[in-house]
Amino acid sequence: MGKFKAPIRISEDAIAECRDNLLADLIITASAVVNGDKYTIQDLLYYVETEDKDNIFAMLLIDSAESKTEAVRLITEAFDNQVNESYIEAHLIDEAEEAEAERRLEEEEFYN
Repeated sequence: MGKFKAPIRISEDAIAECRDNLLADLIITASAVVNGDKYTIQDLLYYVETEDKDNIFAMLLIDSAESKTEAVRLITEAFDNQVNESYIEAHLIDEAEEAEAERRLEEEEFYN
């Protein structure tokens, strides 16, 4: 008889930490994968207002810290609008299920 599988629960702190890690990936590498979907800065810029994009690029030409902060803020806002907490939670659940499946496979191989 099979074992009962309890549902995986993800804390709000874990979701917030994952979101921050995904945003760091996005800022550092220009892309992040969430639940199998790849998000790039270029894709997210589609959702930023044209006037905001123009202002950011103009400010970047003078290399101000202010422009970098504003660029990160706008990308973060676009990311948050596209990737909500439920989507990040599903991402974390999938990762946990994959890790559990790997653990079971290793356990089966060990005992067989």
